[in-house]
Amino acid sequence: MDTPGVFMRTAGRDLFSYQDGYERMSIPDLTMLLKQARETSQSLEAELLKRQVPVDHTRSNVVTECSHKLQKTARNLKVLGRLNDRETTLVAAAIEILETKQTNRESKIYQTFLDDIINFCGHAVALLCAASLGKQKLVSLNAEDRIQLVEYIKTNQSILKFTTLEEVVEKYQLSDRNGGITLEALEASATIADWRRINCTWHKTFRS
Repeated sequence: MDTPGVFMRTAGRDLFSYQDGYERMSIPDLTMLLKQARETSQSLEAELLKRQVPVDHTRSNVVTECSHKLQKTARNLKVLGRLNDRETTLVAAAIEILETKQTNRESKIYQTFLDDIINFCGHAVALLCAASLGKQKLVSLNAEDRIQLVEYIKTNQSILKFTTLEEVVEKYQLSDRNGGITLEALEASATIADWRRINCTWHKTFRS
């Protein structure tokens, strides 16, 4: 039997789901859909409670904080076209973790998390996670929070991905001008500069 699903419709767009994204949709349409989605969620919760089915919709504060960081980094990269120095360092550390077999518990946890994101959402979102959160933040989460975070990213990957982020994965080069990464350089190159020796490729690093 097919899995139940919720579909939306606007005057300019036929049936679609949240996984399809919201590109080219107007603010009034988005606002109205959000209002209806909240009313739908409330009515479903009320029906479940009426049937004495417990409803757990609580997301921990730390997962909410991580989700906000992901959205902020995605927005900044889209607007500025570069990662800052801190984000560049975090991506470099993630690459090093993914390149080698890990024996340290914290490194193994981080490697597993990045592997999960690559498998479910692709290389671009994994880069975004590395730049936004980094190893220290991810390993500080308990196991349940990490599962909730993966669930959030899987569910909301359509709002975290954008064209230039995908291009970062395909054509990636570090620029030492002004610090950080410039998308002009990324789009012009098929290599990723090693953070110390300029000698590795992005796809090799992420085992694709």
